[in-house]
Amino acid sequence: MSLLAIPALLATRALGDLTPTAPGPNQTFAAGSNCTLSWNADTNGTWKNVTINLMSGSNNNMSVVTNVAWGLDGTNSSLSPYSWTCPEVDPYSDIYFYQFTNGNDLANSKWTTRFTITSPSNVSVPPEYSQQPNGDHIPWGIGVLAPSNGTDSEAKFANANASSIAASPSSTNQPGSPTPTSTSNSTGSSADSDA
Repeated sequence: MSLLAIPALLATRALGDLTPTAPGPNQTFAAGSNCTLSWNADTNGTWKNVTINLMSGSNNNMSVVTNVAWGLDGTNSSLSPYSWTCPEVDPYSDIYFYQFTNGNDLANSKWTTRFTITSPSNVSVPPEYSQQPNGDHIPWGIGVLAPSNGTDSEAKFANANASSIAASPSSTNQPGSPTPTSTSNSTGSSADSDA
């Protein structure tokens, strides 16, 4: 292989990777309603075991809020767009984003831009920080799942622990589990946990 072919091969590979496309800036979703996310499928055939996590935090110190889905085939374009029930979070703010990871390859994760999760009545607060720790003007904050007030719509999120969800997602579908917006015969799984 010539040295001139290597950059072209690398560019082709990078262009075929799974690419998150939504949500984008200024998109808002109310807790308890459908959150929709989408991506362009991987055309290289390498993103076969995709995990999607709801995240918060700064660009260089991200935190998992909760697991959205795992075991998805990122080469299957029929899985996008994907819809799941937005959780109750604290704070309701423009600080949330999704991280897409292929298997255990965290170094090559992909992210959406930040979007807002509001209260069920569409109330939110500004992000806690107006810029990143390095000075970039990208507002951010740290979000967590909100404690339950005992209502049915919040009960499924009451005992969720983001780190245990990401580490050991349940393979059973429970009420409120993420579901694709389109039907397919995917081998992927999704989970909410009462851990």
